[in-house]
Amino acid sequence: HPAELRLATSTAATRRTRLVLRNPHSRAVGFKVKTTEPADYCVSPNLARIEPLEEAEIEVVLQKSSRFVRESLGGVSKFVVLAVWSDDGAKLAEQLARVKTTKKGPPQQGVWTGRLEARIAPPEPAEE
Repeated sequence: HPAELRLATSTAATRRTRLVLRNPHSRAVGFKVKTTEPADYCVSPNLARIEPLEEAEIEVVLQKSSRFVRESLGGVSKFVVLAVWSDDGAKLAEQLARVKTTKKGPPQQGVWTGRLEARIAPPEPAEE
């Protein structure tokens, strides 16, 4: 999995990036994506189930105005991806709501946690 998401600032279309999560296991996995800046990013889907040996594509969109983008160049937002075994998809939201996302202490049993940083990159120079 990537350790960093990069979002360019040149156009609205490039303020999007995607994250692909793969389930290499023989059991279904449920995941939830959380961010330290939920008002600034739209993550879709932010909660879903991935069947065995399948993958899910998540879109991450920076939602703020161009002023926010200018002020945030080089800034970092943090994301965490939580994953759990999902034998009952109907109870996935409840199961993930019980997961604590602390950095300290041992990981919770049956919970996988991945951390990412999102960087807002300056616009690329136009080709001449």
